Order: sequence, then structure tokens, then C-alpha cells
Amino acid sequence: MTMILRVALLIMLCATMASSLAGAYGSWETTDGALNVDAAALDALIAEFEANLERAIRTNAAHPQYLEDLKAHLEELNRIRSAGADDYADDYVAASEQAYGNAQPIIVGDAVFSMRLAPAATFPTGVHDREEATVETAFWIAETPVTYELWYEVRQWALRQGYTFSREGREGSNGQTGAAPTAEQQQPVTRVEWRDCIVWTNALSEMLGYNPVYTYEGQVIRDATNAEACDNAIQEDSNGFRLPTSDEWELAARYQGEDSSHGAISMGGLWWTPGEYASGAVAPVSDASATREVAWYDREDGDITKEVGLKRPNTLGLYDMSGNVWEWTFTGVTSRYQRGGAINRGAVSLRVGARDLQGPDNIDRTRGFRIAKTQF
Repeated sequence: MTMILRVALLIMLCATMASSLAGAYGSWETTDGALNVDAAALDALIAEFEANLERAIRTNAAHPQYLEDLKAHLEELNRIRSAGADDYADDYVAASEQAYGNAQPIIVGDAVFSMRLAPAATFPTGVHDREEATVETAFWIAETPVTYELWYEVRQWALRQGYTFSREGREGSNGQTGAAPTAEQQQPVTRVEWRDCIVWTNALSEMLGYNPVYTYEGQVIRDATNAEACDNAIQEDSNGFRLPTSDEWELAARYQGEDSSHGAISMGGLWWTPGEYASGAVAPVSDASATREVAWYDREDGDITKEVGLKRPNTLGLYDMSGNVWEWTFTGVTSRYQRGGAINRGAVSLRVGARDLQGPDNIDRTRGFRIAKTQF
């Protein structure tokens, strides 16, 4: 069982996630790193899952597929418990893998989001696929851009802990700024600087008990108004949340795995979406019918951003990789690329091989971000 799965299980135990991953349930790991689940711990986990499911339904805080996965997992946990086994570890791991596959659901207060595991790989890059890039380590990447609900939940916690932001964030492109979420809370957060994003991901990491990623001169960056620190940030080799690098973003957008259909390019034993396609599309962006299946763009239904996760996902299970909002990435201090295009842009901006360089203090009503996490 991998460390990331063990951590994910502990995350789902504690809905508040304020201090200790183990919380009141104690440690589930023995000295050799194995999972040790007894009847009492399993009962506690089932109760916690039931509460999380009820809350997700009540607050409309999760994509429908996540709710179905959570229900299936809860059913399997109850089956394991009723079987009365002496050691639940093996069955629990099998149930987790069956229910979630490569997904990692995470609960932050009343907000729920999921991450998908992307492989380390070499892949074609650029609009015309003439170059290649390599991502050396597998990584988790969020299924959707950060929603305003999630942004607000973490930001409010961070402010209480002494974090400082340059921008309050907006609920979608035309919503309120900085106020409590409304019925539009599943819109992506917008009008956030790149500096805000790296500070916010540090706050998310600290809130959930991980080690923050971004530092300057050995200190965790907690102030987005400190341009010198933010613009010279070091990305530590940490287990915390962060922005994806530009290469990681493109790998996740292009990945087709063993699916060789629709003009896919073979490289490194895997198949990849061509650079002139939107992520998850079956034809180039010049094919409007195919592109609209996966992306909000070209002012479709107006030029207002849409709730995340409404279009078809790509092979990894990622939504809105093309269209809806631009997404900030991190690739050193000189390469702050936005990727993916937006609702108010034309088809060419959606191409998985395209990238656009922006300044760290730029904001836009159709620019947000997606989070990533290195697999350890």
C-alpha cells in the first residue's frame, strides 16, 4: 500500500483537518508502515464516511461521480464490517482501490475536491508536437480548477493564521468578490494573482497537516504582498499542495494511456492527445462539435464562467482542462505560464500544446488555477 493512499485514508477520517492527520482515531500505521485497521477503527471510519456523504449531498459540494464513488465505497466498507474478519487491512485496501481507482477525494470543511494520479512520463509537447518533455515523478492533480467555495474556506482559515493575500478572489467571472459563497460556489475562483495562488497552496498544505511547498530564504511564504519572496520562490521537495508545473499540466491534459484513437501520438509506451486538440477532445479545435464536448469557450452561452465539471472529462478524469478559465502554473521564477484557454477566448487558446506567459501580479476575470501534489 502506497504512502499517498495511507495519507488519503487518514485525510478522509478527519473532516475538519485542523491539526493532526490521525486526529482522535490514533495512528493507523504500525512501525513497519503497514495498515492496521481493527473493528473499532473501521466503525469510526464508516460513521465518518456517512457524515461526509450526507454533508456533500446537503451542500451540493461534490461532483455527481464523486458522490457515486463515495456511496460505492461506503457500501463496500459495510460489507467488510459485516463479514467480521479479524484483520480488515487487506480488504480495506482492495475496497479503496476498487471504489476510487486513481482518485483521491479530500474534504476541507464543507468543500470537497478530488485529485487524480498522473504518471511520470515522456510526452510530445508544443502545438505541433515537435518537441518532447519529461516529468520525472508521478503526481496528483485536481479534477477541476479550484472552486470559489474551496478558495474561500482555505483563505478564511489562512487569514486567521496570519496569512496575507493580494486579492480576495471572485466567485466566477461575474460574481461577488471576497464574500461568503453563494449558490454559485462551484464556479471557479478568478481574479487571483499567481502570488496569491502559491500562498494559498501553502495555506492548504498547513491546514491539512502537510509540509508547505513554497519557501524563500528558508522560510515558508505566507504573504502574497511580499513580491520579492513570491517572485523568487523555491519549490521544495515537499508532500504539500502546489501549482502544477507547465509540463505537468500538459502531460495531464494530453494523457490517453493505452487509448490510441483519434490521432493519438505514441511516445514512451503511452498515447498522447495531439497539441492542436482541446484536452479530452476527439478532433482538433477547428472541429467545434468535438471541442464543445469538453470545453467552454468562444462565449458559449455568454462569456460568463460556468460551474466546474459540467463538460466531459479527459482520460485522466480531469474536467475543464481546456476552456472555462485559464490556469496558472509554476515552472521556476521566470516561467509563469497560464494554460488551457477560457470561456471568452477562441478555439486556438484551448490547444493542449499552447501556453501563454503572464506576470505574477496579473489578474483576469477568466483566470484561476488548479492544484497538484507530488506522489511520495
